[in-house]
Amino acid sequence: MSDEKEGASYLRLSDDFDQLRYGFDGTDKMKGGLKLVGKSIFNIGKFALTEVLPAAVAFAAKEAEKKR
Repeated sequence: MSDEKEGASYLRLSDDFDQLRYGFDGTDKMKGGLKLVGKSIFNIGKFALTEVLPAAVAFAAKEAEKKR
């Protein structure tokens, strides 16, 4: 099973959250927690690069055009 759904652009966290909650032992729970943190950081970075950065550039361009 892939981490990404068909057509989805972000990594799913539900399986790792379940592993963290219902892990067999401490090692299993630690793996789930680390995967959860890593995927969350990836998703935040991807959101910043694909959504926030282009919007900020467009806003800066619009503001620069107003000053002319």
